[in-house]
Amino acid sequence: MAGLSRVWNSKRFRWMAIVILAMAILGVFAVRFTLFSDGTVPHTGFQLSDPKGDVSLSVGSSYPGMTDIVQGSLNVSGISLTVNLITADTVSSVGEEESVQWDVLLVFENDTDVFKTYSMALVMNSTGFYSTLQDVDSNATEPCNASFKGSTLVTQLSPGELSNATKIEWSITSTYQKYDASGELVDLASDSAPDKGLQTTNL
Repeated sequence: MAGLSRVWNSKRFRWMAIVILAMAILGVFAVRFTLFSDGTVPHTGFQLSDPKGDVSLSVGSSYPGMTDIVQGSLNVSGISLTVNLITADTVSSVGEEESVQWDVLLVFENDTDVFKTYSMALVMNSTGFYSTLQDVDSNATEPCNASFKGSTLVTQLSPGELSNATKIEWSITSTYQKYDASGELVDLASDSAPDKGLQTTNL
């Protein structure tokens, strides 16, 4: 009887282990399906990836690596929204007649409609680095704090409309321009993330 009991307990342990393993595998697949099947993800820690080296050159043959967007994130905490941009190379100063601009489009939506759209610009030129936030409908500007370190740019804002949003659709576009001494455009490059359309972050 004791031997049978040990065998039964051993079989029960093995079956329990199999069931737990199966549940773990199903859980991983469920999370992956939720995150990637329709392009929407939970807002906490969400990362947007973009292929390295996919910058489009319209004019010329060169651009600084900070034009190449490789990753982005949009995180919401209370009434604050933080957008991080990661580039292929260190964000650094540029020379005369050069500029790099990163534009972030933010579309606020509730359960029924789009109710607010912002355009945020982070600009690096020969005079330094600055940022602006503009209401697309009214053209009014609002405070926008931005900074950079290494290959990461960070911007934070607290729009009052954020509390009414149930999701945010967003995208990042970078543009590099360089002119020669006569004012002729010699280099023009751009990158977008995502490459098409907008990314959705559910709140």
